[in-house]
This record gives sequence, structure tokens and C-alpha cells, in this order.
Amino acid sequence: MALLRSERTLNRRLAGVLEAEGSSVDVWHVLCLLAEGDRHTMTELATAAVVPGPSLTRLVDRMVSDNLVHRRVDVEDRRRIRVHLTERGNALHRRLGERIERNAAAVLTGATVADVELIIGLLAQLD
Repeated sequence: MALLRSERTLNRRLAGVLEAEGSSVDVWHVLCLLAEGDRHTMTELATAAVVPGPSLTRLVDRMVSDNLVHRRVDVEDRRRIRVHLTERGNALHRRLGERIERNAAAVLTGATVADVELIIGLLAQLD
């Protein structure tokens, strides 16, 4: 229960930070996945972002309209669509990341570096 409460609290805080930039948690997830450098397929994005396929399609449609991402047919398998960030998408990812980092520092006031590393390590083991 503590983990669920923490996740909801962090998501609310994250949503507040992102809404100040006109963005959302789902957009942030997609930006983060694409910022890793790989051109992900729509299926990969839906799975990793934990968003149903039709919802992801609508989300990516909006992101294309906002010039944050481009969709391209996969050169090896023309049935697949790959998505990648535009320059504007990269800039938004950096800007949002800075805002989130500032907010995270406020959330973790009083926590030591070792505390944060321990939390991150424990959460990584859940994957």
C-alpha cells in the first residue's frame, strides 16, 4: 500500500509539473523512451509506456501535430511504424527534465544520496 500511495503522490506531483508546460505524464513517458536514442515501434512504445494501443495512437497523433515526434515506416518491415523525436521534441524533453529535477529535489529534501540510490536500486529490482 505504501508503494501505491507513493506512486500516486509522485504521479500527481509529476502531472502538476508537466501541466505547467502544457504536457502530460503520458507525453513525458513517450519523450523519455524516445530520448534513449532508439526509434521505437508503436507496439514497443505502448508496452513500455503502459498505454493501450489506441490511446497511444491518439497520443502520438497529437505529438506529431505538435511537431514533437515523426513517424516513419520501418525500412526492414514495412508493416511497422517507427517513432522518433524531432528537435522540438528533444528540446521539450530537456526542458521538462530540468523542471522535474528541480521538483524532485524539493520532494527529496532531507534524503541523503545513499537514501536515493537505495530507493532507486530497490525499485529497479521490481522490473
